[in-house]
Amino acid sequence: MRKILELIILATFLTPVLSHNALGADPIFTNIHNYMMFNLTQGQHFVFFVMGYDSDGDYPLNFSYAKWQQGALFPSFSLKTKNGTAGVMNFTPTNWDVGDPSTGILNYSITFTVKDSVRPNPGLAYAYVYFRVNNTNDPPNITWWHPTQKNVSTRENLSIGFTFNYTTSDIDIPWGDRLNASWYYDHTLRNTSNRTNGSWIFFPDFCSAGKHNISLRVRDRKGTFDSHNWSLRINNTDREP
Repeated sequence: MRKILELIILATFLTPVLSHNALGADPIFTNIHNYMMFNLTQGQHFVFFVMGYDSDGDYPLNFSYAKWQQGALFPSFSLKTKNGTAGVMNFTPTNWDVGDPSTGILNYSITFTVKDSVRPNPGLAYAYVYFRVNNTNDPPNITWWHPTQKNVSTRENLSIGFTFNYTTSDIDIPWGDRLNASWYYDHTLRNTSNRTNGSWIFFPDFCSAGKHNISLRVRDRKGTFDSHNWSLRINNTDREP
């Protein structure tokens, strides 16, 4: 399973770069603090109002953010100004918000900015915040199979056998998930594999004539699975008495 991602947005207030005048007060953030941690879960909708205050009453306030290099890989993040007094984070983390293990980038930095309405030099303040996104398991997906028909047929005592093929995927594999494929013949386990693509060759004997069920079931480490079934008719082969 993929590891828990710690998305970093450092919650520190910096000295504003600009102030609208020597005596004017800059806006501040009122409900976030240093090293504040937001615990999120993949697939669960997240809403948070980042509140601002300006003692001079220089409203409306404007809230914005800038992604640093790693932050560009945090695609679901969103912050928008609402009613001139708050910035709203409103998004649903996805599988792609837990970082990229192939590059080793698992921590992100995003800078928040709040500005007042004074022009041309608005008062402003910066903030950074910690996020932790917890992974939820995604089931495997059988993406291709052969034969492509659901109903297939062969004959008994086929020396070359009858081949079934599959390809499967799981979005959690880069984060450590593992898959196991199981083949069943009339609900009896006949073969297993831990590959994401593979095949099983069935050799019908002279006692196999009739209609049978072939089932492929692919499980991940959490036990969630995907399956595909074929109806196999094995035709009788006439033999000399």
